[in-house]
Amino acid sequence: MSYFTSEAASEAPEIHLIAAADKASFLDSLPDEDKAQLTVCGFADGKTKQAWLGRKLFLIADLTDRWALAGLPKALPAGDYKLVADLDASQAELLALGWALGHFKTKTYRNFAEEGQNLEPRRLALPAQINAERVQALATAIGLGRDLINKPANVLTPAALQAEVEALGAEFGAEVS
Repeated sequence: MSYFTSEAASEAPEIHLIAAADKASFLDSLPDEDKAQLTVCGFADGKTKQAWLGRKLFLIADLTDRWALAGLPKALPAGDYKLVADLDASQAELLALGWALGHFKTKTYRNFAEEGQNLEPRRLALPAQINAERVQALATAIGLGRDLINKPANVLTPAALQAEVEALGAEFGAEVS
């Protein structure tokens, strides 16, 4: 399942990331009406770190924190989103990885469909400088590791771990010894 798209529709909601140090200048750049709305909801005075204004989500975030976007996939409705921020390639890739990791659900002991949980992805439009396949592969590998870690020791025995490694090796044509 891909958590990214190369292009979001023009009407896709925007996620605006604002570094904490840039919050005051960001608020000063807004029209008075928008600033008033962000003040009413507690965003301007720091009571909340995120606020919606029309189809734009404003989020105060540490742009070097992999987990800055990780909570959004489970909080937002399914659909495509555009990331609006002044990021270099490494920051954008790190935040994209956090977005993908935010979709993680253990596959071992729960059936999310039976629990009525929405499994549709929230997709993030990535800038061209990001290698979405690389980020997706990292997120998939980390998810596999998390699934293995979540298994109790009486289930993930050495023999079971060996079988997992052999299956993964076979999937990618690797020799496992």
